[in-house]
Amino acid sequence: MTPYATLLVRPADSSETIAARFRALSRGEHPDDRPDRRPGPNWYALTSAYRAVRTEADRKELERKARLDARKCARCEGTGVVGSRAAGGKIRHCPACIGEGRWKA
Repeated sequence: MTPYATLLVRPADSSETIAARFRALSRGEHPDDRPDRRPGPNWYALTSAYRAVRTEADRKELERKARLDARKCARCEGTGVVGSRAAGGKIRHCPACIGEGRWKA
């Protein structure tokens, strides 16, 4: 589920609209609003979603990551690296990524 779906907003909505929706949805979920002082069942999902789309810069970064995720290959998952030097191996690049010209061999 996307942060937008969690907060019931659209990507084009303003920061004020998103903040107002977050406040409305989180009423009764915040630990201070509950008698047992424990967060409600949706509290963590709501706060995480709100952090992801709070400002225009956050929304642009989320969009950028979504574009990268859509392009990543199944073998290297978009990193371009199949092996790892830390594991004692050689760094190998995914042929699909090399073919795109995104990564140097």
